[in-house]
Order: sequence, then structure tokens, then C-alpha cells
Amino acid sequence: MYEIKKLPQQIMIARYMLLGTVIATVVNFLLLLTNSDQYIPYSASVAYYLGYFGWLFDGAGGFGVFTAVGMTLAAAVLAVYVVSWALAAQKRRWLQVGMWLVIADTAALLGLILVLRMEIMSFVWELVLHGAVIYEIAAGISAWKKLTDEPEVC
Repeated sequence: MYEIKKLPQQIMIARYMLLGTVIATVVNFLLLLTNSDQYIPYSASVAYYLGYFGWLFDGAGGFGVFTAVGMTLAAAVLAVYVVSWALAAQKRRWLQVGMWLVIADTAALLGLILVLRMEIMSFVWELVLHGAVIYEIAAGISAWKKLTDEPEVC
């Protein structure tokens, strides 16, 4: 009985993990564009690095064509997260889409680290937080399945 009361909360947490990802990424963009040396150790990596590399190509401080293109592409990626968050209130499938977005984002981050030969220890917290988000979303999907008799679609 107690577990059933917790299930809606797990679904809500899973949804807000998606929204939190968008918010953290937008904050990191604002920090980047104001030339701050601060960074929240979690973002939608694909979106963030699209904007970041555009910013770098514009001279790491200017807001030119490359930054605009990178930020536009990043906004499109973040829009998928927002749509997933919003529609996950009605359908479990959208929570699954959100989880696959975060899994793909984590794989892309690992690929970027390996391709650019970056120090993986610099990204430990980022990777741990990606894992935690994936876990929470998976728990929300599981809670949704327990709470409803929605048939499994795969």
C-alpha cells in the first residue's frame, strides 16, 4: 500500500529530471555567454556542446553566426526534452523517449571525451549525474507501469 502512494511521486521526479536537464543547460548557456568561468556540472551535453563549439568558432566571446547556429540547434534539442517532459504527464512512452534522449546524450558525451582525448576524470561528476538521471527516469517508467495497466509497447 505504501509503495502505491509513492508511485506518482516517482513519475513526477522522473519528469522533472527532464525539465531540470533543460534548466541546467540554459543556465550553463547563460554562464557561457557572459564569459563566466563557472559551469553547473550537468547539462544536456549534445545541446551544450553545439552552442559551445559555435561560440568557440566565433572567437570565444563574440556572438556571431556560428554561435547563433549552435544555439539554434541546441534549442531544437532542448525542445525535444521539453516536449518529452510535457507529454510524459499523459503517456509513459514520452518518459521512455526522454530516457533514451539522456542515454544518447551520455553516449555522445563519452564519445566526445574519447574523440577529443579529454581527461575523463574532469567529467566524472557529469557522467555520475547522467547516470543518476537515467536511473530516476527508469524508476519513473517502472512506477508508471506498476500504477497503470498500460500495455508494454516496444
